Amino acid sequence: KKQVEVNTVIVNASISACEKRGEWQKALLFLKVLTQSKQQADTVSYNAAISALEKGGPWKKALQVFGVIMQSKVESDMITFNSLISAFETSRNWEMALQMLDAMAESKVESDSITCSTVVNACEKGGHWENALELLGATARSWLQLNEIAFNAAISACGKAGKWEHALKLLQTMESSRMRLGTISLNAVMSACDQGGEWERCLQLLCVISHRQVELDSITFSPVISAFRKKWEHALQLLTLMAQWEVKANTASCNAAICACEACGEWEMAVELFSEMAQSKLAQDAFTFNALIKACEKVGEWRTALQLFGGIAQSRVEADTITCSTTISACEKGMQWEQALEILSFTTRRKLELNTIACNAVISACEKGCEWARALWFLHSMMRSKLEFATNSFNAAISACEKCGEWEKAWQLYEAMER
Repeated sequence: KKQVEVNTVIVNASISACEKRGEWQKALLFLKVLTQSKQQADTVSYNAAISALEKGGPWKKALQVFGVIMQSKVESDMITFNSLISAFETSRNWEMALQMLDAMAESKVESDSITCSTVVNACEKGGHWENALELLGATARSWLQLNEIAFNAAISACGKAGKWEHALKLLQTMESSRMRLGTISLNAVMSACDQGGEWERCLQLLCVISHRQVELDSITFSPVISAFRKKWEHALQLLTLMAQWEVKANTASCNAAICACEACGEWEMAVELFSEMAQSKLAQDAFTFNALIKACEKVGEWRTALQLFGGIAQSRVEADTITCSTTISACEKGMQWEQALEILSFTTRRKLELNTIACNAVISACEKGCEWARALWFLHSMMRSKLEFATNSFNAAISACEKCGEWEKAWQLYEAMER
């Protein structure tokens, strides 16, 4: 058979083509062909293969390719390290991204603003705001030109940790450096202030944004509305302002307003917002239903809570432990022990984790319905499953026994509680 001569340039082009199409398996096959031939794989070959892995392949494979580079005489360059760091950032492996940055310095390969931005992004995804800030400061001291991407990632990292002061300082640095303050930057700071409960700061920022040529979106408003979690009138006013500024409300902004109504006991307004979401064909999620049911539970509106619980299936939303425990609590307040048991049965059928709140509410519901035997059974179930039970769990069971004249059972429970 006639042997076909392998050409490094042609194979490199093939690897690059695979990289652009996201076909990392084929890229590795071409690299293998090259390494097993008389022709030597060069920096371009390895970089293209790592870049293909960075766009969709497993990061461990990218690390293996880097290991081959280190063993061979091929030199690593900025593209090699940037592609590797990007692979780690995509896979949320912030520790490896930082290690690769150190390896880059040890190899005496210069980093650039892309390197910094990618590592900061990795730290942000890993929730390590301190590392993000430290890296941003080190990059600034090295006179590398920082871009908006790096600052946005650092602001987002601070936001997730509730470090709104640091987020604001970074925004001020961006402004003094004459960087373009875009929607992403401002939204990240808004989110940071919301996490820190700084509603006044959120409002100030919104005023600043409104006087600049910055495109506003629903993400801008959501943290501001969320910051007004104990001022429901202001939350609703902001929803109205969104409509006036032709910014379409989304699920997050409506959820934030519903939460504000729930926190202030305005359950009817929360239900009204829920209806408006349905009319606008906005997606409703578990957070929407949980906040609404909680609002109804607080004021003893067990019928509405049950209706909402029933509507979850129609909305194709998965009920969770919070949904079930809150609805059970609403039934307990309405002295609906049978309904509480029905939802508890639903919880176990769906293999959802039972929590102390749900079980305590069921015992209390049984006590109000004079169902002493059921109350005792659930109390013993809690003890067997090693769930935390409070004094009120015993008190409710004792009260159920007392109401039904089961004084011996009541006394046994009292003694068990004392032990």
